[in-house]
Parts: sequence; structure tokens; C-alpha cells
Amino acid sequence: APVVEDELLSRIGPEIVVPRFASPGERAKNIGQLDEYLLPWLATRTRWEVYHELQRNRIPCSAHPDMAEVLASPQLAARGFWREVETPSGRRYRVPGAPARVRTNSRAGEPHAPGGPWREGALRVVDLSMGWAGPLAGHILASLGADVIKVESHTHFDWWRGSRPPGDDPSLALHERSHVFNAVNRGKRGITLNLATPAGNELAHRLIRDADVVIENFGAGIIEKLGLTYERLAAENPGLIMLRQPGFGSDGPEGGYVTFGNTIEGMSGLTSLIGYRGGEPVMLSNALGDPVSGLTGAISLLAALAARAKDGRGRVIEAAQLEGFIPLVSEALLDYQRTGALPRRNGNRLAGRVPSGAFPCADGEWVAIEVRSDAEWERLAGAIGEPWASDPALGSLAGRVAREDEIEQRLAAWTARQQREELADRLRAAGVVAAPVLTEGEILSLDPLVESGFWVGEERAHVGFHLYPGLPIRASAGRPEALGPAPTLGQHTAEVLAAMGVDADALARLEAEGVTGTIPA
Repeated sequence: APVVEDELLSRIGPEIVVPRFASPGERAKNIGQLDEYLLPWLATRTRWEVYHELQRNRIPCSAHPDMAEVLASPQLAARGFWREVETPSGRRYRVPGAPARVRTNSRAGEPHAPGGPWREGALRVVDLSMGWAGPLAGHILASLGADVIKVESHTHFDWWRGSRPPGDDPSLALHERSHVFNAVNRGKRGITLNLATPAGNELAHRLIRDADVVIENFGAGIIEKLGLTYERLAAENPGLIMLRQPGFGSDGPEGGYVTFGNTIEGMSGLTSLIGYRGGEPVMLSNALGDPVSGLTGAISLLAALAARAKDGRGRVIEAAQLEGFIPLVSEALLDYQRTGALPRRNGNRLAGRVPSGAFPCADGEWVAIEVRSDAEWERLAGAIGEPWASDPALGSLAGRVAREDEIEQRLAAWTARQQREELADRLRAAGVVAAPVLTEGEILSLDPLVESGFWVGEERAHVGFHLYPGLPIRASAGRPEALGPAPTLGQHTAEVLAAMGVDADALARLEAEGVTGTIPA
């Protein structure tokens, strides 16, 4: 029901909407009936009309633009995102600009006094963010040695903890069992402050007053409503660096639109490239917009900290998630500008590499194979050892491209008689690019990851011991590693507030007044 416009609601009628579509559970149960109403509504609008209409009502969605539409984006144009470059031949191309920008500079600040709730000698980070993008940036800083204090509210906690369905058993503590939250918030301390209350807001200001960095990824206008604007914070802490991660940026005609990682992926044009030839666009499975934005945000913060080390000045860094993601489709953007033809979806096939893709094996598993040159094809043909593979016409890329369907069918029939691991090893030994397609469980025991210490074991309340991914970074001193599991809701509130001068009686009053808490309201 929340995704239906007034016009459609009036057509459906409240007697249908309320009982059948009022809750996520009811919508799931009656999804077929909901489609009966949504599809005719969609059929009267173009995808761009749907996109803007839903977004004006703060409903996340993507119009799935192609490369031409990405280059023509009014939002990216208004923000001056594109750079123009000229090749040695004189051709001019538009390419993605910087994935982050400085929006505000402050005057130089003074070093913070030691003490308070902060770990001695560590970078001080207040993480107000939720979900994946902002918390990942905080997690990376924690892994690099920062003291990160995550601020949530027991009335509005990080939505990546999950939700409590009506009538669930509170003893299950479902808000502590989210594997994604528990992975990306390791190494942090966690407190609860209801920022909508005067007392909670004042305590947040006091905490940020002595911080080096604050991270936020609230929806448009929320930070202003809370009175946590950079102008106000920097007046007391001019050396403060604030990372903001709006979906499309803080200005422009779509600046207030609502996004998640998958809508960022769609609006970048990537979804228009993914799928099988002649088929529908396909979204990837893991909302890549979020981790890309988290990594971009962390790099931007490190750059801002390096700049502050030279001039002492704080800054607002805006890392718009869409602008940080578009470099992932640079090749397709350039190809479209070079040829004038929109790239088509091509499944697992890669231009200039025949064959390439995943092929079935006898044990029900799959092997990935990619041939990058005529020499590699000759080695693969020798490993296959069947007459069809030795056909001289297949010795050139042009010959293989002309018979790509046939090659894939014959290769799949051959791999289907092989055992995955033995086949991958044999092909690699022959000089062919090949690898087993691993399951999640197999990745946990993959020798290179285990031997390099990539997996980090953590014991955490409510969920016990699990392995979590470390950072894909190695240094001379070893792999940077976040220390400690993700905090439970409000786990460190008493500890942090006590170090800020809040005594036990005051802490009890804060809890009684709903400013703090450890149980979801």
C-alpha cells in the first residue's frame, strides 16, 4: 500500500487496501492481487514518469537508464559531474569526475584535549550512519586504528539490524542477529541517544565537540532537522571533518531523491548492461552501490585527514553514492561515445574473449573458463582433445566469434563429463585461465584467504562465534584489523556517558525518559 499513489488508492478503495496490503506480511501473502492493481497503474506511465512520481513521494526506485541516458542525466549535468578529455587522435570524451568533493572548509582548529570517552592517541570518529555505506567507512577507519563510537537510538536503530515483526518474542533479540550488521560494525563501540530529544541532541553535540570525524548518511534534510549541521558543529569544533553520503548529491533536481545500493546500481546504468542477450536487465545480487560508497567514503576521509594535517582545517566531504559508482561503467560509457551504439547485454560473454563463461561439471558444480588469445585457445583445444576443438577455423578470434554458440554448447558437453576441481587444476596447468565456481562455504576454506588471515573470528553475544571478512589490505606490519565484535544495542552507553561526566543517577533518568536504552522500543 505505501507504494501506491492516491489515484490508485481511490481506485482500489480502503476496504481492499487496509486488510490486504497494510503490512509487509499481508502484501507478501497477497502479492498477486497487488500486482493486479499496480500493473495497470504502471502501464499508463513511462518508466521515467514512474521514477519521478515515486521519488517525489520518497519511495526508492530506479529508472534503469542506458548509457545514453546516463550521459544525458539532468542531475549529473547540474552538479557538473562530467570531465571532458581529449585523446591523441583528437576525439573528445566525457568521463566520470571525482567521486567526492569538498563542500565546505572551516577555519583551522586546535588539537583536542586528551581524555573524555576517547581512546588515547586514536583518531576520534562519531558514526551516525546506518545500513552499509556509512558503517563500512567507519569500519575501515576502525580497522586502521580509529576509536569509532556508533550512535543509534533504541527508538530508531540502524535498520541493518533488521526489524521486529509484531508479536515476536523479545528474548530472541532479533535486532542482534543480523550477519550484515555484525560484519560491518566490528571494531566500534555503540551507544544509544535519541537525537530527537533535547537531552540526546545535547549529548551528541558534546560527543562531536571533541571528535575528529563524523559520518552521516541520513536522508535529505534529516541532519538539518536534528540541528547537527556542519556550520553549527564546526563553530565549536572547527577541525571537524564530516563525511556526507547522499544518494544523488545534496543539490540538483534529484538531490532529495531516496536511494539504496540497488537503486544506485540501477541509476548508474550498470543494470542496463547485465543480463543475457535479448533478455531483460538483471540486477546484481548484493546492492553494490553500498560497499563502493563505503570504500569511496573511507578514501575521501583519509584524504581530508591528510589535508588537515597540513592546514589544520576541517571540511565537509560529500561523496554522492551515484557519482562514486559510475566509474564502474566507464568502459561502456566510452564505448558508446566511440561507436554511437548502445552496449547490449551479453550474459557471461566478454568482447574479444571466446569462450568465456561458467560451464557445468559432472559433480553438479561449475567451472569458469576464459580464453584471451589464440594461443590460449590452442592450449584449451589440446586439453579437450576432441576433433571439433582442433578445427583450424577456430584458431582465430574471428573464427571463434562466428561460431560462439557452437563452441559454448560443445565445451559445456565436454566439461559436464569432468570433475570440477580436477578440471580446473588441469586447465590451469595447461596455461588456460580457469577456476572452480565456489560456494560461500567453500570460500571460507579457500587456502589463499585462510593463509593470509583474511577471515577474522569473533565471539559475539546472541550469535556466538563466526568468521567475518577482514580488509583486503596488507601492510608491512600485517593486515589492518578491527578489534572486537559489533556492539549490541547501547552496549557502551554507560561507559561512554560516564566518561563524559554523566553520573549514574543522570544516566538512569536518561533511560527513564527514553533518551537512551538497550531494548528496541
